[in-house]
Formats: sequence, C-alpha cells, structure tokens
Amino acid sequence: ATARSASVERQRRRFALLKQQALEWVFVSDRTPGDPRQAAAFFYARNHFLVRQVDHLVAVWDGGDGSTARTVQLARSLGRGVTVIDPKQEGRRLASS
Repeated sequence: ATARSASVERQRRRFALLKQQALEWVFVSDRTPGDPRQAAAFFYARNHFLVRQVDHLVAVWDGGDGSTARTVQLARSLGRGVTVIDPKQEGRRLASS
C-alpha cells in the first residue's frame, strides 16, 4: 500500500471510532454531491446547521479564507461564542470571543 492509501485508511478507522463514540449522529443530507458546486452547497448547509445548534463554536482554523472562515464569521454574527485554535501552533488559541 502507498503512504497515501495508508493515511486514508487511518483516517477512515479514526472516523469510524469517533462515530461509534458519538452520543448523536446527524445527517444534514443523505445525498452525495455530484459536482463541486453542489458539494459547496452541502458544506454551506452543514455549517449553518452546526452554528444554529451551538452556543459556543470551537474551530480549528489557520486564519485563512475558506469555509471555516465563513463558519467562524457566521457564528460571531449570530452572537455565538467562538474559540479558534491555530493548528500551526499546537494547543494555542488564535482568538476567543
């Protein structure tokens, strides 16, 4: 097996373990996106669902642009507390509000 396939397999096993340990599992959609635009719409719906469910969001975010940035911005705009953990600085917070 290649290093990439071994990494993917480790990620699948970790995901399965986390799923088994979850108290609740919520599907935002049971469909598989057919193209990148549809995938983006699914991620948008997932992130909005997530933010509506929490009082405080903990995000692992490197400060760059993208869906995590938009999710943090959405949470803040809705008055949710936000803690951001910078993955480049293990264990250090980027910001908290």
